[in-house]
Amino acid sequence: MGPIPKNVRDKLAKDPLMTRCLICGDMRVEFDHVITGMGRNQVQEWWAIAPVCTYHHRGKGRTQVVKDTVELWCLVRGAKELHKYPKHNLEQRKKYLTTKLYGNHP
Repeated sequence: MGPIPKNVRDKLAKDPLMTRCLICGDMRVEFDHVITGMGRNQVQEWWAIAPVCTYHHRGKGRTQVVKDTVELWCLVRGAKELHKYPKHNLEQRKKYLTTKLYGNHP
């Protein structure tokens, strides 16, 4: 896992949504590179990184539901920039996760 570039880290530091864990609200957060790009590389975009506590990032609380919820959160945040990664069809992934987590809502 590579370091977050300074310009992205600065943007995340100013974002009030990045101060609490998405799952439990804990204020001791770690930044999780949720979206991966080409192969194993991480997407180094502000929207592809999520705030989660240690328990939900590296602990027993990192269940598939937590992973899917955090990934969907990132994809919704970056909805206008998903086109930058056409080989990965992130828009389709967003639709899949929405249906998986919330069912077929109109």
